[in-house]
Formats: sequence, C-alpha cells, structure tokens
Amino acid sequence: MDTDEVTRSRCEAITAGAAAGIAGVGDPALGRKWAAGGALTPAQPGQQRLHFACGLMNEIDTSQDQDTARTWILCSNPRLGYDSSVKEIREDRFREAARRRL
Repeated sequence: MDTDEVTRSRCEAITAGAAAGIAGVGDPALGRKWAAGGALTPAQPGQQRLHFACGLMNEIDTSQDQDTARTWILCSNPRLGYDSSVKEIREDRFREAARRRL
C-alpha cells in the first residue's frame, strides 16, 4: 500500500485529526488534505508511523473487527498506562504499542 492509500484508509477508519496525530503533526487539517490525495503527503517519519498504525489496525481488524481496531487506536488503554495508541505511535514507541495491542 502506498502512503496515499494508507492515509485514506486510516482517515476513513478513524478521524483525519487522529491520522494527523499519529503522523505527529498538530494541524488536523493536514490529515484531511493527505486523504484528499494530490502532492501533499506526510513527511517520512509520519509515513512510517501511519504505516505502522495501519498494520496494527489491520491485525486487530482481522482477528477482531474494525470497531475494535478503531477503539484500540483512539481510546486510552490500560495496557499502555492509560495512554492512547495514537500517543504511543506518535512518540515512536512502536514496540510498546505492538506488544500491548489487544
């Protein structure tokens, strides 16, 4: 999946603001612009974070369902010390996020 497809799929499953948060940018409008396609894409670290989040969400979606995957990414998680997965991924704490998924 290329970055545009990943961004669009995540923005469809979660909010564009959450996708921007995962990528590590403060402006939720950027998530909407990325999802619209065109030349604007996240910087490389943001792309890596979005691909990682997409992979974990796909794993959860496959083993559970899309609502569970959405809840895992957006809500505070006791397995993450009540941080959200968005925060864990944005802070590049990939191992912790992956280890503590559902």
